[in-house]
Amino acid sequence: MDIKSSSLLLDSDVIIDLLRGDPFITDFIIKIKEKSNLLYYSPLSKTEVYAGAFENEYEKIGLLFSQLKPIDITDPIGEKAGMLLNKYRKTHNIGIVDSLIAATAIYYDLKLITRNVKHYPMPEVSIINPNFHS
Repeated sequence: MDIKSSSLLLDSDVIIDLLRGDPFITDFIIKIKEKSNLLYYSPLSKTEVYAGAFENEYEKIGLLFSQLKPIDITDPIGEKAGMLLNKYRKTHNIGIVDSLIAATAIYYDLKLITRNVKHYPMPEVSIINPNFHS
């Protein structure tokens, strides 16, 4: 997969905030897209979003995801995620999804846009927190 250095990975919480119409997040993402950054999502985020949705929201969800690019979860990502989970699950209570999203960001050298910074204590994950980004 050809990933550009200006590419960003959206965490599930940011995608959910977009779907809820959070004006701060919507404005933040619009500004990022204007700078021609590529926005990726993990299939795991798609799973989390659909799992928490009502059936009448599926069309809106599909429309949002059609404007983003899916990213492949590879075997090396699975391996890295397992190592991250092993290291951080007890001390930081991270789950499998968080470890896989973190490993994806690391593997593809993407910045992760998330408000849930506590889910990503790994120093090798480059985080953009919209709450503290100008």
